[in-house]
Amino acid sequence: MTEIRKIKSADGAILFGSVLNNQEQARDIDVLFITDSKRIKKLKKEIERINHLNLKKIHPLFQSGEDLKNNILKEDKVILNAIKGFIVFGEEKFIELVEE
Repeated sequence: MTEIRKIKSADGAILFGSVLNNQEQARDIDVLFITDSKRIKKLKKEIERINHLNLKKIHPLFQSGEDLKNNILKEDKVILNAIKGFIVFGEEKFIELVEE
């Protein structure tokens, strides 16, 4: 989680999935990132660097703020599950998006 907090190309990150229930048995680390299309390439490189150093790889889910709002309204199961996770950083951004 310390490594995820160092990411600069996203407005927020939520940790979700099996890693929250059983860290040892989780095969990867599911993370929902809020970013925009201009920064996604840079974000992917940051994740690649982190994955190169760690045994458990980050499995990213990328959403723009608008995508996140729309997917919540559509009741997308993956997104609804993700937003129940642990906010690593960007609390204000998530609150702003959910309240709109």
